Amino acid sequence: MAPACLPASSLATPVQTFAPTYVNIGLNPVTIHRAIAISGGTSLLPHNGFLAVFNGLAGFKLKDSFVRGFISFHVPHYIGMVILVTMASFGLA
Repeated sequence: MAPACLPASSLATPVQTFAPTYVNIGLNPVTIHRAIAISGGTSLLPHNGFLAVFNGLAGFKLKDSFVRGFISFHVPHYIGMVILVTMASFGLA
């Protein structure tokens, strides 16, 4: 993959390492890009800046908001990955 196409932050190293392998086994580069785009949004961690600011503004404690945050941030991404993997296995993605 060209350096201009690499995602920023923590995804750049795994993409550089694994993307050529996936392309060599026949996976479509567009499908790889879709998987990276879907998985890139799963960054709701206790030390995430957004979560810290939101909790501070709303007056929540981490234990009060983490489950709801996990459901709203992670579950849609996991559903999207399941759909993508299913479509890719049938040659539709």
